[in-house]
Amino acid sequence: VHDSIEGARGVLLLATAAEIENAAATEIVANALNSFGLEGAKAVEVADLLAAGSIEAQGSITDMGAALTSAASVSKQVGISLEDTVALLTILAKNGIQGAAGGTALRVALLRLVAPSAAASAQLEKLGVAIRDSQGRIRPEIFADLEEATRGLTARQRDLALATIFGTRGIRAQVNIARDGVSGLNAMRDAITQGGDAQKLATAQTEGFTGSVENLK
Repeated sequence: VHDSIEGARGVLLLATAAEIENAAATEIVANALNSFGLEGAKAVEVADLLAAGSIEAQGSITDMGAALTSAASVSKQVGISLEDTVALLTILAKNGIQGAAGGTALRVALLRLVAPSAAASAQLEKLGVAIRDSQGRIRPEIFADLEEATRGLTARQRDLALATIFGTRGIRAQVNIARDGVSGLNAMRDAITQGGDAQKLATAQTEGFTGSVENLK
């Protein structure tokens, strides 16, 4: 019962905050919960993360939802948490790669790390970066680590190395996520996990609507 109540609350908060239909909010929340294997009680957390991401990126919650929908299943597969996935997507959105395009860029980059070509494997070994943690999960810090590992190369060597690893589609994620380093990722993770952002936005939307109605009287 608790899961059902919290699930419904999360959907309503997201729908109100994003100004979208309940059905659309349900789809976004359900996709995130199912992709990451989370219970319905986490629905409010999903709403909060997407709301916080939209605030940090100065974008829309629907764009954040589209990005998460595109990347969620692969992120879960490689061991990246919901929180870190939204943090990575928010960084991309903040750098102009928003919505499904951001989710696709992250998904492609992660898939290139999961199954690197022979040439990419050689580059990764040469750079000496650890892709996975001790549990075998892809480390969200890998993008910043690669930026640091290629810092001593010429621009041409760096571009060639990263293009070999990520390809022409995945390199967009690498370049933009790595821009502010590990400290940037940590700061973004902290910023979006404070909690309560969906409620704040929902309240603001409701008050804005009430004010508009009052102005019409």
